[in-house]
Amino acid sequence: MMKQLFIAALLCITTPTTFAMSHGGKNHQGHMQSMPIQSSFESQSQDGFTFEKFAARARIGMAPNSGIYGQIAIENGNDTLVAARTSVATRVELHEHIHDNGVMRMREVEGGLSIQAEQPLEMKPGGYHIMLIGLTGPLDDGTTVDLELEFASGKVITLQVPVVSVTKMPH
Repeated sequence: MMKQLFIAALLCITTPTTFAMSHGGKNHQGHMQSMPIQSSFESQSQDGFTFEKFAARARIGMAPNSGIYGQIAIENGNDTLVAARTSVATRVELHEHIHDNGVMRMREVEGGLSIQAEQPLEMKPGGYHIMLIGLTGPLDDGTTVDLELEFASGKVITLQVPVVSVTKMPH
């Protein structure tokens, strides 16, 4: 019985990634493609950047971590997202998922995430994202979280990001 439960749990965790990978679910940078996130975030333009489709994943039970996703475009030239901060986590890191010998792994990105006028930064499940580590309280569907984004140019942008249920996010 225990073995059957373990196999069922393993299939639930690995099937979406395996399915996406076997069906060409990678973009040109090798990151997983996914369905759009259902978010109430309004597109915003600030200081030469446009921010779209931002959403924080609601906390699942007492899970200590979560993620924030969204798109950042720059009007001209390029810049690099080098740091992020929020009051809802003790630590925030810029992360990516990589395919390592048949296993999807998550790791912190050194040096930040590049944004170019001809190639906006897309953060989504299975790809680049902002990792919230050590959540300090609830992260409930329908609420918002503060997010401060720091760029190599010295620009600092603050957003209010809606929190959405995991059921409204692609897997």
